[in-house]
Amino acid sequence: MMPFRWMGINRIKSWLTGRSCCLVLAVRTCISISGWVSAMLDSRGDLALPYFWRVWRGMNEGFALLQHRILFLGGEVTKETANRLIAQLLLLDADDPAKPIDLYVNSPGGSVVDGVAIIDAMRCIRAPVGTTCIGQAASMGAWILAAGAPGRRYLSPNAEVMIHQVGSSFGGRAADIEVFAQHTLRLQASLVAMLAEWTGQSPERIRTDMARDCFMTAEEARDYGLADLVLEPCVQSGPAGRADDGTLSDSQVDAS
Repeated sequence: MMPFRWMGINRIKSWLTGRSCCLVLAVRTCISISGWVSAMLDSRGDLALPYFWRVWRGMNEGFALLQHRILFLGGEVTKETANRLIAQLLLLDADDPAKPIDLYVNSPGGSVVDGVAIIDAMRCIRAPVGTTCIGQAASMGAWILAAGAPGRRYLSPNAEVMIHQVGSSFGGRAADIEVFAQHTLRLQASLVAMLAEWTGQSPERIRTDMARDCFMTAEEARDYGLADLVLEPCVQSGPAGRADDGTLSDSQVDAS
């Protein structure tokens, strides 16, 4: 009887060992998936490539905003921010090309080439892309604001807009400098043509205004044609029964 008993114990040990290996493998798989998901998010918590935003809802503010078709450009315009925004624009357009997309801008500008890539994506997809400046839309940020769908370009009451010439620095051989200078002038002419189309201003005036940093208030930017409307602050009520200044509301005064 002893050999049979020992055989049963050995089988039990083997069974437990196998189950332990499966458990360890499952834990390692979960850790790998967690790291993979984290890699999809950049250092600010924005969604890098939002493939599974329908599945993992509420994971962070990036997913929540995407569910409402809201995108946000905050900070400098770089290749990374451009690639992220373009991916999100394409995703939302594929999801429903009839629904508008809202792009909020708070940017000091940045790369002209990457900014133009964002603008091309905005204007080439089927879904209309509205733009709203909250804070600042300077340099390429101003062009992205103005590139919004007509009638859907907004400014917060204290927003600031700035346009100026294309800036660049280069060196090297004389032939290379000449080529780079011609490229910069082509970019400048392209940006002037864009603003002339979107704002209704003459190219001559735009070139004159871009000669130096041209700062505008929200109302000035609207009148210039960079946006369509300055948003009004929402009137928020205070605690129940009291106005914002702490006094009794009209309804309570009447009731008393």
